[in-house]
Amino acid sequence: QMMKEDRERETIRLCLKHFREHNYLEAFESLEKRTRVQLEDPILTQLHTTLVKDGDYDGVERIVGNCIQEGTMDGYVCRQKPKPIWEALIFPEEQDVTPTTGLTPTSSSQPLTSDDSDGFLPDSNTGTDQTQQGGANAGSTGGTAAPADDSPAIPPARGGHQLVLDSTGGGTIYLFGGWDGRQDLSDFWAFDVATAKWTLISADVERDGGPAARSCHKMVLNSAYKQLFILGRYVDRSKRDQAAAKSGLRSDFFMYDIAACKWTLVCDDTAEIGGPSLIYDHQMCLDPENQNIYVFGGQSVQGLNSSSTQSSLGVGVRGDKVFSGLYVYHIPNNTWLCLWEDGQVISKGPQMKSRSSHAMVFSPDDRNLYIIGGQRGEYLNDFFAINVDSLTVNFLSDRINQSVATAHALGYTQRATIDTKNGEIYVMMGVNNKDKGSPDTVQVSNSFWIYSIKRRHWSCFYRNERTSSAYWTLRQSIEPRPRYAHQLVYDEEKGAHYIFGGNPGGTEGKVNKLRLGDFWRLTLDRPMVQDLTRYTKVLIRSARFQELCGRPREALLYLQQSLTPCVDINNEDERISFQHLPAKVFEQAADLDVFKIRTQLFTSLLDFFPGEMTQPTQNLVDLVPITELTANTGELASLVQQPPPRSSPSPSSTYGS
Repeated sequence: QMMKEDRERETIRLCLKHFREHNYLEAFESLEKRTRVQLEDPILTQLHTTLVKDGDYDGVERIVGNCIQEGTMDGYVCRQKPKPIWEALIFPEEQDVTPTTGLTPTSSSQPLTSDDSDGFLPDSNTGTDQTQQGGANAGSTGGTAAPADDSPAIPPARGGHQLVLDSTGGGTIYLFGGWDGRQDLSDFWAFDVATAKWTLISADVERDGGPAARSCHKMVLNSAYKQLFILGRYVDRSKRDQAAAKSGLRSDFFMYDIAACKWTLVCDDTAEIGGPSLIYDHQMCLDPENQNIYVFGGQSVQGLNSSSTQSSLGVGVRGDKVFSGLYVYHIPNNTWLCLWEDGQVISKGPQMKSRSSHAMVFSPDDRNLYIIGGQRGEYLNDFFAINVDSLTVNFLSDRINQSVATAHALGYTQRATIDTKNGEIYVMMGVNNKDKGSPDTVQVSNSFWIYSIKRRHWSCFYRNERTSSAYWTLRQSIEPRPRYAHQLVYDEEKGAHYIFGGNPGGTEGKVNKLRLGDFWRLTLDRPMVQDLTRYTKVLIRSARFQELCGRPREALLYLQQSLTPCVDINNEDERISFQHLPAKVFEQAADLDVFKIRTQLFTSLLDFFPGEMTQPTQNLVDLVPITELTANTGELASLVQQPPPRSSPSPSSTYGS
């Protein structure tokens, strides 16, 4: 019964909308009075009366202005796609692509190989000539080695590195490690956001008691205590036996005290105290309130897991790949806890799978870890949230039910950040697979996405999928070229992203060993409330100008004094629309349909209001099937062509003239 009543109410609202839009005011008022059905919010009814019936444009501006000030249109502002503004802080032509130029050589030289990993080579990363530094310090020492006099002024090119941003003060970005195309790096840098200057803190942190050279590790900042935590590293498959014999493939865990400039080996092997084994291409997030570090996924360097549970479930093991689970490290008491193992069933419905090369962010507001994409022999297109308190999993998008949220393109090695104030997740793509099946169709491309946590909606605000090297050579000072194994950090206070380095992919990355050393800042030009105030005035005054065109002198004076100051000539759409307005003056007054001009303006203004306040978006005429309309038209035509029977009235006498 309730559904029937709702359908009846919506049908009446469609009729009310149709009658009012076509100026059938008697039918509109009669139906409204008889049914007492409300077409829209009273504010919009007032707006329609002021505009369409009274033609009071000043009153319209007052009503719309009040709605903007009261926050009625805030939802519209939030839904608008921002415009990306790229700024090169290190231009591509300035980057030093010579491996480890000016850096102190690392102390050990055991050859191990990789390719930034991060999942781009699905099965093996052998065949390259990376040098991985094995071993770990058994203790901790203070101080930082002074950089050599010939040390570079900017970080050399690399991929598979780590960036973190401390937004306090003027803002500082820390860079550690990576892979330069030939060997792992152990240099440690700081970028001062206020002065836009790089400082080489240490050319080799291992000599200072820090971690050995590495790539595909993860680093998080504990801003409350000015601490950096580093976990994981990649070791090539062909060299793991050698590394195991030397250091046991131990999962060392380091902390750097920023204020004291001191490295501490927190744990020689996290696996021995309940943490993960040595992993790479995992993700790590900090819960600042509870001082917990969450580690999810990544591939285990130690290889095949013989767990019968995982084998029987068909997860956890693929060939010789083993994927790590979900762990939490509690900083105050230095303890690890495994919250979930790959293959463990913790809820009904779709089961989450561990993976590598995914993206992950933590939201302190809803206490969720948001996990996006990745790969585990196949390209994962799911997007889900794990509540860290209840360990409940909520799939926001998966292969079975893509209608839950409009998800971004299938991909992995994407980088994600979160804006907790706006409730938005930003994702910069790395490698994607458009065919969603064959690994042969993977490509590196540029796109940037926003996910609204509240609205559960993805939107793309930047995309450039050109892949030609010649094209990007011409564009290299305008926007960053496509890449993967790069790093992305976000300054929420300033609303700025910073992107450094990466692997360009293709022949340049794999064969020529090219790594990128360019450094970019991305800010988003988002519509503000004041922009909306100005733009609504442009719409209102443009309609008023069209009404005045019957009086050319008055119209041109209004155009010059009232409309022109509101137009943003830097906005191409506004500029073109404005340039077409003067031609309206030459239209005859008889050609002006005042009711049509006002109704069109009212409809345009509805776009800025929440949907629950407005009239139905659907039109009554859209409900009439085209086939039925065509059939009726044919019957009517046949009646017109044939003389009606004497006893039947003609169509003209029935419907009137």
